[in-house]
Amino acid sequence: MRQVPRHKLLPIFLIILFDEIGLTVGTPILPSLCFDPKTRLFAITTSHAVRSMWYGILSGLPHLIAIAAVALLSIFSDYWGRKKILLLAAISVFIYCLFTAIGIFYGYLSFIILGGFISGLCARTEPIAAAVVADHSTAERKLINMGYLQLFISIGAFIGPLIGGLFAERFFFNQLNFSAPFILGTFFSIVTFLLVKYYFKESYTPKKESSAFYWSSFTHLLNKQTVAISILLILTQISWRTYYQFMPAVLKVNLHANTLYIGVFVALISLYLSVAALFGLKWLAHWFDFKKIARLSVYVLFIGLIVNAIATISPHSAWSKSLLWITALPIAAADVIVYCVITTLYSNAVSPDDQGKIMGLSFMLVMSIWAMTGFIGGLLGALNINLPVWLTPLPLLPLIFDSKIFEKIE
Repeated sequence: MRQVPRHKLLPIFLIILFDEIGLTVGTPILPSLCFDPKTRLFAITTSHAVRSMWYGILSGLPHLIAIAAVALLSIFSDYWGRKKILLLAAISVFIYCLFTAIGIFYGYLSFIILGGFISGLCARTEPIAAAVVADHSTAERKLINMGYLQLFISIGAFIGPLIGGLFAERFFFNQLNFSAPFILGTFFSIVTFLLVKYYFKESYTPKKESSAFYWSSFTHLLNKQTVAISILLILTQISWRTYYQFMPAVLKVNLHANTLYIGVFVALISLYLSVAALFGLKWLAHWFDFKKIARLSVYVLFIGLIVNAIATISPHSAWSKSLLWITALPIAAADVIVYCVITTLYSNAVSPDDQGKIMGLSFMLVMSIWAMTGFIGGLLGALNINLPVWLTPLPLLPLIFDSKIFEKIE
């Protein structure tokens, strides 16, 4: 396959950028929605345990719905083309932001749940974007191009929380009550829709004989190679997502941080993700093969999570606060690098006609993990808000002390 010029990938990169902004404007808002007494969702007398459980539910619900939806949409992209699915995703982000804004404004928890349902059902552009990148990449350039994709995702995840944290409490708060970021999110979703509609050109033309949908075309992707890659994905994502989901709650409860503080913290994580995807991945790819890059990333992620867990034991001390910000760098960098390796390994393990399906499989696993960490973390957080973060290093232990998983990866 001939590598297309890099500017040909720009449309999908811009689409994923604006899509990610729309999806992440609410990241720093969720802790305040659940734990701040000024929210209209809960009475001031609502206990911490109840708030923590709702935080877990609202955090995990979109991913629970997405478990099946992402797989189906990714598979359908191999039968209908990428563009139709991308349009559907952009529309669903608009609906998600609109319903959530209404729910926050009027204090309707049911509308926020419905928004999360819509978000999980359709608002998942990343696996389709990864399939588009695979459509346009040679084997030699695929890892680097996946890194560029993660770069734009990270930039979007940097801008979104900053906007959310800035606008949540600083503009017409008495009237809007945390809903302003989601109102802005609807505008970003409109931009995403227009980019897909008028700028993006279809990257994959389905074969006529593949126009029908068969489950067997999805299940045949499971083999020793993809199973080993999936185990690596599952274990690393459990640790990473628990950290990413519950550090904002830790900051809110322990430090009484406002939305801007949390937004800057989450945005900084995304900045580290983008720098690692842009520079770190290239440097490592020059010196090491995929297997060594993955192992090194796991070690760095493990050490970073241990130090972060220690820092949360005494979060009010100056050294602990500093460590919480410092450890975000190795944790985020290690996660994005190992994730880029995993998506590249998945892509290389299947034929060009199965790129959408394999990315759907990987993202289905990711959504399953994110739903699980949200629900279980919410229950653990009801006992102690630090508990989910303290447990983050544990899933990586099999990868640290047993090399069999890495030996099966080619």
